[in-house]
Amino acid sequence: MRSNRKIMILALCTAMTFLGVYMQFFYGREKAADKGTGKEEGEMGTERFYDYRQRELPDTEHIPEGEAFTEGERIEIYFENTEVLDQGSLPLPVQAGLAGYTQKYLYRNGYTDVTELYIEEESYTEDAEKIMFRCYLDGHEEMLQIEYRLGEGRLCFLIL
Repeated sequence: MRSNRKIMILALCTAMTFLGVYMQFFYGREKAADKGTGKEEGEMGTERFYDYRQRELPDTEHIPEGEAFTEGERIEIYFENTEVLDQGSLPLPVQAGLAGYTQKYLYRNGYTDVTELYIEEESYTEDAEKIMFRCYLDGHEEMLQIEYRLGEGRLCFLIL
């Protein structure tokens, strides 16, 4: 009697497992294939807004009007080529706040028209004490030198 009960429980668990796998991986695909890409009026869609596989992307590039990263502060500048920073040892929190700190420094020094900074890849240096690189400022002959002092954990800026 007890072994029959265990066999029934095992069979039930196995059937539920197969049903769960089927529902998870195959059931939604069959319904989506039957529907096609269009939705009928009044029908609830399961299409995700970030899934662009079946959509045509716009021809124009998205250029933000300035992104708010902190309350009341809008970031209007961006770095054009950050591959050298991505491959370097600059800590991610510092790299994430780099545009905001740079904008504050440039605005305080009268460079409010700068919106784009291009990193001079040859100037990038790292050692045990600091990470340093220079950037071209759009519309200006001067360059901006950015230095991150590892021991102090702070950014230093200098216009050259």
